[in-house]
Amino acid sequence: VLLDSKNIAPIVGVKFLGISLSLCREEWIASTEMSSGFKQHTSLFLVAFGVICISIYWAISIWTNSREIAGTILYDSSLTGLWKSTNEPPDNTLLPAEVYSQVIRHLPVTCVDAILVKDGHVLLIQRLTEPVKGEFWFPGGRLRKAESFEDAAVRFVHQETGLAVRAVRVLGVTSSVFDTSAHGGSTHTVNVNVLVEQASDSMPDSVRLDSRHGQFEWVSLCSASL
Repeated sequence: VLLDSKNIAPIVGVKFLGISLSLCREEWIASTEMSSGFKQHTSLFLVAFGVICISIYWAISIWTNSREIAGTILYDSSLTGLWKSTNEPPDNTLLPAEVYSQVIRHLPVTCVDAILVKDGHVLLIQRLTEPVKGEFWFPGGRLRKAESFEDAAVRFVHQETGLAVRAVRVLGVTSSVFDTSAHGGSTHTVNVNVLVEQASDSMPDSVRLDSRHGQFEWVSLCSASL
């Protein structure tokens, strides 16, 4: 069992309570010459001390956990700033096919999916390559080195649909394992879902798909949730 700030506090608190109860029992046995009222008060004091210890450690645990969550958010923001401060551009170099096939055979790949919503509809495009060939999917693909999630989402929407968009925020992360891939074998992708919106007043039917996609659909969010 891995011990961290989220589970070590209650464990320590329970240990304190156990020690207190043990002392209570020993005090009860050893104090046979004391009055029953004194023994009762001593026992109640020790039990109360153990409960107070648990409460203190639970409070420390909650406080520490909140700091960890805040630290994660701050770390994510500082990481984006780090890329910009080093002026390192995204690496557009593609791995040779034989190398990349070995990568996806043994490792998950980080991808970005762009969730483009307009007038209560979300854009889906039909894939002409594996994985999920023939299925409708969100615009997206592999994240480049030193590229932010938001920049990747904007890039893929423009490349695959011709639409100009701007990133709104990251919605969440999903993990998918596909039986097939364009390079043989299965594929494991970690997908960062980014909400985007059109940067201009272009019409929804102005989508211009690239050669890797066949059709597009604006699917109602109401029907998609059913």
